[in-house]
Amino acid sequence: MGAVLAVMRRNVCWGGRCMAGDDKLEHSIQSLKSLRKQVFSWQHQWNTINPVLYLQPFLDVVRSEETGTPITGVALSSVYKILSLDVIDLDTVSVEDVMHLVVDAVVVVL
Repeated sequence: MGAVLAVMRRNVCWGGRCMAGDDKLEHSIQSLKSLRKQVFSWQHQWNTINPVLYLQPFLDVVRSEETGTPITGVALSSVYKILSLDVIDLDTVSVEDVMHLVVDAVVVVL
């Protein structure tokens, strides 16, 4: 999350001047900040938490037409890292839905 937020902040407000039309990027930044707070409050096993909750903010960044290649690349790397941690398996809540969302987001990028 930190890497995606850092790249997004740098691109949204470079040199202290925010560019007009960055509302979608700002919304994505706020979604990631909110997720960061939520993750530390979860008391359950990861496979009992709907992965859409923690992957959707990254997938929104990947799918956004407002983000450039560096931001999209870091967001894709974050999704890959989450998937590589094996927190999502066949017993995970809504596994079919989240895998569909991941594939859909990646296909849009290609």
